[in-house]
Amino acid sequence: MSRFFITGRRNAGKSYIIEKIIESFDSYGFLTRFSKDNNTLLLKLIGYGNSESENFTIAKRNANGKMYPLKDGFEKATLMLKKIEPGGKLLVIDELGFLELCCEDFRNEVVRLLKGANKFVCVIRKEGNCFLNSLKKMEGTSLIMVDENNRRRVLELLLKEIKKPGSKPGF
Repeated sequence: MSRFFITGRRNAGKSYIIEKIIESFDSYGFLTRFSKDNNTLLLKLIGYGNSESENFTIAKRNANGKMYPLKDGFEKATLMLKKIEPGGKLLVIDELGFLELCCEDFRNEVVRLLKGANKFVCVIRKEGNCFLNSLKKMEGTSLIMVDENNRRRVLELLLKEIKKPGSKPGF
């Protein structure tokens, strides 16, 4: 099994790695990306057939510039995630952080997907919380710190490890 969490500072290259992995493998999961105005955070499903274009608004920026979660968006995304059965494809998640704390059902679905996947690459925010700390302790996983200096090497190693049939985490 190849099951990797990657973390690092902002702009370290985590999303770059995820985008290159999605280009290289048949994947499913979700991405979180800001809208063009940078005030809305969207969760976009990937690899789910017709629902690929479906986005869920999961957070907005308040007048002070701080992001606040929208539980309704997480609940709608959870309904879609519940329909997914982990399979032979690569599970990709970019990124989990503090916003998910508002919705226990969403967190439970993420854990179900991660535990059911033989192979995954999941970006987690560097700053921990109870949810992220529990993920880091998940059996059979590796946590990789990404920075500007090692992102290309980490990408190469992940691509190599994911390609291996029956590969085990750790490099």
